[in-house]
Amino acid sequence: MPVRHELVGVQVPGRPRFRWRFGEPECPLRLAENPTGLGGAPLANTGQSNARQPGRTFRGQVRDYNPIKAIVRVGPVEPGEVALQLWDDWRESLGTGVDLAEWHVHSPRGGDRYQYVRLEKEMPDPDFAALENVGEVTEEANLASDFSYWIGKGVEKTFTPANFAGAKTIKNLGDVDSWAYYEVTGPGTFTLGVDGETVTLPALAAGETWHIDTDYEAPYVRNAAGVDKQEALGVKAWFKPVPANATTTLTVSVTGSNANTTALVKLPGYYTRAAA
Repeated sequence: MPVRHELVGVQVPGRPRFRWRFGEPECPLRLAENPTGLGGAPLANTGQSNARQPGRTFRGQVRDYNPIKAIVRVGPVEPGEVALQLWDDWRESLGTGVDLAEWHVHSPRGGDRYQYVRLEKEMPDPDFAALENVGEVTEEANLASDFSYWIGKGVEKTFTPANFAGAKTIKNLGDVDSWAYYEVTGPGTFTLGVDGETVTLPALAAGETWHIDTDYEAPYVRNAAGVDKQEALGVKAWFKPVPANATTTLTVSVTGSNANTTALVKLPGYYTRAAA
């Protein structure tokens, strides 16, 4: 299987999203060369240097947003109105830089990895003469993902009273630390966590559902209606992610449950590279 690229255009109200599978026989758009930005977002190491210290002490890394540049051949199709319509559809799918499209990369080992992207730079003036007379034009699109990493295959596990008991583990398939997401439905009092760290929720009533994202950059605890439940949880939080490429213990236990009690655990897969 070759590495393939796909752009899912921005959502325009009242219209289906364009999906350009570059290089496929039915797709009238082709990539003139390999896109850039697939090897990883710009990276800078940070360190601390002190007097008389040889070198520095490594403190961490900064990953910037990820720019992607694609040079796209629009056409060839029938010159004139058909070509102009295709070019208009292509430009519409890129949006204005406010709304998000999706850039997907399909590879043999990496599967489908994608980033949400926006137009980062204005598009060039159109070559209407080429569209009207030749039916083809080549354009450069500069896109960017606000998030550094590619989103790919993750892990999802569902628990019911039949399998709440016993030891559990969870594996991070990505090469970036990942934070667990939980969706729990009562009745019951749940205890949740990874790598030996646990947090116990207040008792949930029958049919009551909480959605919990433990990501320390944007954590939340909400009910099914989207109402914030952090105050009900109290001064509690999760501080441990699942390390990159690691398997660790998973705690999902409950007391006071019945046959309708469930817990869903998701661990997103984040990757530095678009393909493998």
